[in-house]
This record gives sequence, C-alpha cells and structure tokens, in this order.
Amino acid sequence: MNDIDNLSEYIKDEIKDAGKYAWCALKHKDENPALADLFHRLSGEEMEHAKLLYDAAMRQVKEMIDRYAE
Repeated sequence: MNDIDNLSEYIKDEIKDAGKYAWCALKHKDENPALADLFHRLSGEEMEHAKLLYDAAMRQVKEMIDRYAE
C-alpha cells in the first residue's frame, strides 16, 4: 500500500468512528445529556481527524501530479 491508500483507509476509519459517536449521542440525548454531549464532541473530533488526513492525502496527490508534470 502507498501513502495515499493508507491515508484513505484512515479517513474511512475516522468517518466510521464519527458515525458511531454520533449514533451514541442521539441514543443518549434524552436520558443522559452530558454523555450525549461527550459523544457529540467526540464525533466532531473524529471528523476533524478525517479532515486533517484528507488534507494530507491531497498534498500527496498534488506532489504526485507535480512530479509527473515535470
């Protein structure tokens, strides 16, 4: 696997985890708002991780394009 493939897998993992946390937030929103808030924040953090990984993947793609354009 190359770096872009690895980053792509990591992005998928982060988004999957964000979905799990979002589901947990919804599940607990009425019975335990504090716990729901925690899961909501964790979901957002996972999405931020996905964005950082996406940005890194796009830098890799740009570098590859630039190398082939020379």
